[in-house]
This record gives sequence, C-alpha cells and structure tokens, in this order.
Amino acid sequence: MNVRKIPTLVLATALQVLPICRVACVNQAIAPTGFAIVTPWVAGAVALLGSYHAVSGASASISGIALWTRVTNGTLAGPVCPPASATGTVGQPLVYKIILANPGTMNQQMDYYNYDTLPPGLTINTNVGGADGQGTGFITGTPSQTGVYTVTLLAGNLNWPQTVTKAIPITVSGGGGATAPAITGPPVNQTVTAGTNVSFNVAATGTAPLIYSWKFNTIAIAGATTSSLQLTNVQTTNSGNYSVTVANSAGSASASATLTVNAAATGPSITAQPQSLTVSNGAAASFSVTASGTAPLSYQWVKGASTLTGATNSTYSIASVTTNDAGSYSVVVTNSAGSIGSSSATLTVLLPPSILTPPQNQTVQAGTNVSFTVAAAGSTPLSYKWSFNGSAIIGAATNSLQLTNVQTTNTGTYLVTVSNSVGSASASATLTVNSSATKPSIVTQPQSLTVSNGAAASFSVTAGGTTPLSYQWLKGTSTVSAATNSAYSIAAVTTNDAASYSVVITNSAGSITSSVATLTVLYPPAIVTPPQSLTVSNGVNANFTVVAGGSPPLTYLWRFSGGALASATSSSLTITNVQPGNQGDYTVVVSNAVGVVTSPAAHLTLQGAIASSLHLGNLQPASGFWSFDVTGPAQTNYVIWTSTDLSKWATLKTNFSASGTVHFTDSNAPAPAKFYRATLSP
Repeated sequence: MNVRKIPTLVLATALQVLPICRVACVNQAIAPTGFAIVTPWVAGAVALLGSYHAVSGASASISGIALWTRVTNGTLAGPVCPPASATGTVGQPLVYKIILANPGTMNQQMDYYNYDTLPPGLTINTNVGGADGQGTGFITGTPSQTGVYTVTLLAGNLNWPQTVTKAIPITVSGGGGATAPAITGPPVNQTVTAGTNVSFNVAATGTAPLIYSWKFNTIAIAGATTSSLQLTNVQTTNSGNYSVTVANSAGSASASATLTVNAAATGPSITAQPQSLTVSNGAAASFSVTASGTAPLSYQWVKGASTLTGATNSTYSIASVTTNDAGSYSVVVTNSAGSIGSSSATLTVLLPPSILTPPQNQTVQAGTNVSFTVAAAGSTPLSYKWSFNGSAIIGAATNSLQLTNVQTTNTGTYLVTVSNSVGSASASATLTVNSSATKPSIVTQPQSLTVSNGAAASFSVTAGGTTPLSYQWLKGTSTVSAATNSAYSIAAVTTNDAASYSVVITNSAGSITSSVATLTVLYPPAIVTPPQSLTVSNGVNANFTVVAGGSPPLTYLWRFSGGALASATSSSLTITNVQPGNQGDYTVVVSNAVGVVTSPAAHLTLQGAIASSLHLGNLQPASGFWSFDVTGPAQTNYVIWTSTDLSKWATLKTNFSASGTVHFTDSNAPAPAKFYRATLSP
C-alpha cells in the first residue's frame, strides 16, 4: 500500500497502549505521487493509525451502496440499506458507490482512496473530493472473470497521516462472459435384446462447470449426474425415452434417445438348403435359401471361402454365368441370437464345343498316308464325327482321321463335327492327291551382294518341280521369319544383316537347298580421331595422324592450305625440317568405295617464326577500322589472322608480297578487343 512517508515506527510504539478499534490488513495499494510502498510490517502501523483515529474521536468510516446508479439532475438512486459487499455478473455493468461517513477528521477531509486489488474489468476513482460530493467514490466497470474478491479500501489525506480502511467483498459470477452449454454429441437410439448392458453418452461444450441430469420418460433418474448413463441387464420395461439436460450458469441444453429392448431372440435355422445347378455358359443361375428365426435375419453368400460383395439377400443370382462362376456356394444366416451356415451348392458351367486348331489342307502324292487332326475345347464329354464330301466316314469318331495309301479318288473335303450336351462346332480341310510329282530343282541360284549401309538388298531364286512349291530362307543356319517366297528382300541393311543366305524349296515329292549367297554391307568412311594442331621449332619434324573408320580399303590424301600433297596417302603425314613456308592448315581426305570424308583442319605453327621473320607495324585507325604493315621475306605469301580472345584464330586474308612489305586494312566491324598475327604460307 502506498502511503505518505511518516515516522510510522515511532507512532506505532506510542499507540501500543491505546485500545484497538479497527485493523486494516493491506497487502499492496496504489498511492498518489510521493508515497512509498508499505511492507507487511508497516501495514500493522497503518492499522494502528486507524485505531488512533477512533480513539481520538474521529468518526470516519467506509460503507457502500451496491448497484448504485446516478439519475438525472444529480438525484441518486440505489438500495436504501446498502450491504457492505457487492455482487456482479461477468459481462454485466457494475457500479458500487463508496460512502465515506464524516470525512472531516481533525479538521482535515479525507481526499483520496487507495485499494489493494479489484476484480478484472473494474476501476475505482481515487480522488474522493472530486467524486460525487464529499467523501464519495465509485467502483465501476464490467467484470470479465468470475471469483470472490476482497477489495481492501483505504481513505486518507495527503497532508496528514490519518487513514481509514474497509474490506469490501465483491463476488463475480458467470453471466455474459459464460458460454451456455451446447450438445455436440447427443445420445444415440439403440435397439437391444433383453439382458444386454446399455450405455448412453452425451458430449457437450460450454463454460464449466457443466451439470448433467438424466430422465427416463420425463422422470429423473436418481444419481445420473454425469455425461454417461449406464444401464445393466435391461428388460423390455426399460424401453422408452432417455433425455439428458446439460446446464451451467449461462443456460442449458437437452437431447434425448430412444431405447428399444426386444425379448430374447431365437437363433436362425435353415428350412430349405440352396441346391446345386448345372447351366450353359451365358445362361442365368440363381441360388436361394429359406431360414427361420427372430427377425431381422441377415444373409451373406460365400463362394468357396470368399465373401461375395453385395450378396446379402436370401437369393443370390448371376445374370450370365461364365466359367469363372463355376464353384461351390453357401450362405451364412445371422440374427441377434447367432448365425448358421448352409450346406454348399455347386454351380457347374457347361461350355459348347469350340475349334482350337482346325485340320489343315494338304496336297500329297498318290500312295501317301494322310492324317487330319482337330483340337477342340468345351465341356466333356466331346464326341467327334468325320465326313468326306458330305458323307459320314464310318468309325471315324476321334479327333484324328487316318487315311492310308490315298489315291486321286481321295481328293475332296474332309469335315469334322465336335459335339457335347450343349452344342456343336465344325471345321473342314481339303485333301489334294496328285498322281505323281517331280522334286524341286533350282534353275537360278541366289547371288551374293555388296551394298552400302542403309541401302536395299534382295536375294531371289528360280526353281522348277511339281507345284505347289514352298520356300524357306535361311540366314546362316537360322530360319528367317516370314521369308517364305522365292525372293527375300531387306529394305535398309545394317551390319547385323551381313551374313550368308540360302533357301530351302519343298514340294510334295521332296526338297532342295540352294547354294549360299553372301551379303556384304559397306560403311562410308568416318573420322574417328582428327589430326591435331602442332607448334614446332624451326628445322624439326612435324607429324600429323588421323584415325578413320569405314569399310576397307580406305584411301588417304593429305592437303595443305587447300592443295593436295603429292604422295601423302597414308593415315599419317610427316613434314621434315619444318620451315616458315610449312606453316598453315592441314587436312586429310579419307575415302572408300561408298563415300568420302574430310577431316577438320590441323594448324602447323612454327615457334618463333613470326618474331624472327615477320614484323607488324604502322598500326593506325582508318575510317573507324585498323590498318597496319606486315614486313618480312620478299616473294612470300603472308597469311593474316585475327582473334578476340587469343584462343580461337580466324584467317582474314592471304597476300603475296614481292617486296616483303604488305599494307593491310581490316574492313570488318571492330570488336571491343582484337588481336592480329601473320604467318608465312607457300
């Protein structure tokens, strides 16, 4: 508590012998400027100061009027008999009028209030004289937090150390600051069998504390005061409506649920089992079961050991069966008292016959044995019948028909019919019997070929003999797929096609194999490793080398500054005793039977040649460009080079100088930086 600095200890000692009429217990207060905080032991002295006032005849005291309000024209309104305490509600305005009786003490009016604490949201005027008349103050505001608060008031005078205290209880309850209950999870309707334990639960939000009360058909259930209602061993008499009310200081909310208690159920029993079925592929199939027991009954059909999705009725139907539907079927019937499984019913799906591999047409020579065979599928047993030109063949009742020593009279159509209990299928083949035949002979053999990579290539053969003749081309010893004509062509050959080729020709009298023809595939030349630029000293040897690929033989021709070098026809070029005239670009032309390729240029530089033989001078601008003189040996070609980075050089011009001096002007657009050099050329 802040009070004016006074010799409190001295005064407290003097007052020990006086009667004590009033004691103030202050922990902390807010004081006007110039006051200090009083520690707990000083508070005792303050209490004694209050006693001093009473003993000395001072009649100052603090009381108050709760819920006081000011009305028009200064008329005051409020309880006539005010309590010495106040109550308020969170979120609701509160005004408490503080009355200081007989404020004048020792000819000095009390002119300020202090306090130790206030409920959150409330304030107090501390200047008594400036309030509503002498000795009156106010605690005002809107409480924001519930609780019971003891507000210790202190009235005093700045000029005298006299004070008077009063403890005012203020109780703040929930109100506008509290949230009414809301049901977020209501109890759920339930249907159970007698003897079951039942639990109803409710979830609610709102300002705590929440109070729960449960009712059964509007009658309160004793002791049911939590969010969960537990019912044990319920009977049919427990059927009805269960409601719950959740309340707090701001309101209440209710919800209800219905409990239906059925008498003890009878487990299911099956009175008619599902029956096995045999149906044709594509037909409909339906299984059914008849069961009794306490309703409701639920059904779940099973195929083998797998549950059938959506098959939850007493009947399970398939609109159009396939072989995938064949299997065993059963159903599990369930109610609240238990479950029972039916016996299994088998679904057999019959497939009509289908021809997988029909008999094949054949052409043979008289006296040959012939066999026709058919492969069929379908539900067994399958039966077979063969006919010749429409007439049944007696005894031909298997999938194979054997004919021995056929003659031309056996030429015709052979038909087989495959049948089972749900249908039939037929297929036929033609037999041609020739009286005699001549074996194949080759008139023109296939010829070897040499072609470029990517070009077309074609082998052909001409053969004689009894027709029909069949052909099969071979690559090495391997059969070439789909190569069954007298000619075999490749649209764009690659090195993978290079090989030996032959053809086997066959007819009814035998076969013959052609001679071998070779396919050679040529590749044009390609530069694998180009010659590299060299820098050598005057008088030494320089060697350029190229690595090339392509079909052999490869020929080489080296060139210097565009001109061919006589006798330079190998993969390497050696220049002996290099002189300034040997400086320049060297390329090599590589060729074979199917193409020609030229290597990138390799430059030969004579180290120190420029410094000793050539000089650049008289550098000057010329109409925005540069010009300079090149001086060197007479009767010599000078090559002028330029660069912007001293790394990559480009040829500008080659000049012949009879006198040894050439004036050169660079007519190209200037760069931020340009470099020039000159070399000698033959």
